[in-house]
Amino acid sequence: MSTTEAWLLLKKRTQQDGIFAKLNSMHVALCTKFSHNTPTIDTLRELKNLLASIYKGGKAPTREEWSIVLMLNALEDSDYDPLCAHLIAQFQNARTAPSQK
Repeated sequence: MSTTEAWLLLKKRTQQDGIFAKLNSMHVALCTKFSHNTPTIDTLRELKNLLASIYKGGKAPTREEWSIVLMLNALEDSDYDPLCAHLIAQFQNARTAPSQK
């Protein structure tokens, strides 16, 4: 494998990992709730950090990324746990990870 090929492969993997991290942050942010057991300032800090992670690099989430988060959010706490697990596994797979636009 040439240096150029290795660089392109590393770049592709890094972008895909970045997309999954962004998707995970969106999902966690949508599921974050204020609670009497957690100080409000802690919840606000968590939301602020998640939002920073979502927009890391100055790029807004794509329509495809938001679509994935909304699907996973809709499946959470439902009777469709196997489908949810399948979708997560599918998106973690490098060949089927969402493309970055």
